[in-house]
Amino acid sequence: MGYKRMAISVLSVSMLFVLFSECKKAKDAGATTTTLDSNCNNLISIYSADSTAIALSTAFSPNGDGKNDLYRPIILYPKKISNFSLSIYKQSGALVYQTSSTSGWDGVDMSGAKSTDYKYQVKVSFTNASGIKVDTCTYLFLLRNSSAGCLNDVAADKASYFFEDQFNVTTGKAAYTTNETLCN
Repeated sequence: MGYKRMAISVLSVSMLFVLFSECKKAKDAGATTTTLDSNCNNLISIYSADSTAIALSTAFSPNGDGKNDLYRPIILYPKKISNFSLSIYKQSGALVYQTSSTSGWDGVDMSGAKSTDYKYQVKVSFTNASGIKVDTCTYLFLLRNSSAGCLNDVAADKASYFFEDQFNVTTGKAAYTTNETLCN
């Protein structure tokens, strides 16, 4: 019934890679709102230097199917980073989730409710192996199942979806087609 697998070539994904050394922050780390960073709009964020490599996917689907159910950073050398912090904000700038764990976000906000927004901003901070503080960010799409059995999406944003299951941990690049089925 018109379903198709999303295929992103290594070339098209690599055009989305952007390296940020520092994201603009309007308030301190403990704030409940922030000014969203226009530099992070729809981009995969990759940081790689000094034996530290971290990538932030731009989509996840917390629907319990075992595919991309958690949003978490992809860290190639987790023992090489310290002081990790992950913050997720609504488009309004309201803080939805914050943690110092790399175990992942399941789409449930801090009040215990399922987050229902479609697009969020993610900010990650950590200290690399050389002791340098790194701040990076990206936008995140939270995709839910539709009544047709595929993931709801907005056609204009499909090229911006990069799921965790597309990342090759050996090479540090996006190299796979996702297992998620998107609606036409």
